[in-house]
Amino acid sequence: MSATTVSTQSKPSKSKSPRNSALKTMSVFGFDLGNRFPKFGYGDHMKKLASYRAVIPAFQEVSPHQLSAQSHLVEIGAIRTVVGADAVSYGARPTFQGADGHKWVHAKVFLFAALAELGLFGDVHIELLRTVTPDTQQPDQVTALKALEGAHSATVDGQEIRLVVSQVAVHDEGQPAWLVATNEQKWHYPAAMNGVLDLGGGTGIARLFSPTGAPMRQSQLILSGTFALAEKIQSYMAGPRCIPEIMDAIENGSFQVPSGREFKSIFDHCLPEWLADIRGEIRSRWSAFEGRYGQIVVVGGSAPLANTLIEENPRYLSLEDPQTVSLRGLLING
Repeated sequence: MSATTVSTQSKPSKSKSPRNSALKTMSVFGFDLGNRFPKFGYGDHMKKLASYRAVIPAFQEVSPHQLSAQSHLVEIGAIRTVVGADAVSYGARPTFQGADGHKWVHAKVFLFAALAELGLFGDVHIELLRTVTPDTQQPDQVTALKALEGAHSATVDGQEIRLVVSQVAVHDEGQPAWLVATNEQKWHYPAAMNGVLDLGGGTGIARLFSPTGAPMRQSQLILSGTFALAEKIQSYMAGPRCIPEIMDAIENGSFQVPSGREFKSIFDHCLPEWLADIRGEIRSRWSAFEGRYGQIVVVGGSAPLANTLIEENPRYLSLEDPQTVSLRGLLING
């Protein structure tokens, strides 16, 4: 399966001019909330947004024309929310760090922002929305995502979106990546269990899958994401706490926070420790499965940080464009 690069760019202006009001129907829509970057799309159309989300108080003026191309103003009833990078200016933190609920609780506002990012306004019909969550055995996660089924409406960037979702299918994180690796014949031992290590910003998740793709529940591990790496780096840095800024600087490769502090040498010191912690946890917790599983594919937005892990241990595999793997898996046969 060929990879499609996820774009963060949308149209440079947020015009309120009328758009084609014809019904837009998608047979399958992929929706991966992620940790720091929700990824979403249909067919070959794939994009992402920063997971920042800020509810705007009534006294605060905000206009779509004041937002950058990577941000959207979502109005659902009387609640106005800025979604994307510009939400930081309104006091937002990445959703996985928020104190007002997990990412799946805010799925609806991110879905409307996703539709706007894809240029889908007016009447929109999604026949099947496929999404992922850390654990489908947790009813609160599944219930929140299944609530996307039905009819919903919002005003986004000054334009109305009338959405109907016929069905929502919720998958365990890692399962779409396992499917991509299987379709691309990456496993050396496809008749054995194989694993997925999904490294995100908030956490990492590792789990094994049967040869038919069933998740082995007893193998599930919640591991540290780049948030833990940023905390290690912060402990060596003087000045105020700036975890989100450190994570952004790691992601964009600048290794410098807005105050001007540079931390590349600290990063180089902390990265091997962070990877060793992850590898040690997998080795220890999966010791009961030793000899019964084949390989582990490393995916997610933080997967490039694990390149040395992949290079040093043939048991670990990489896939092209690891940040989009889950979304691509959701769109297989779509």
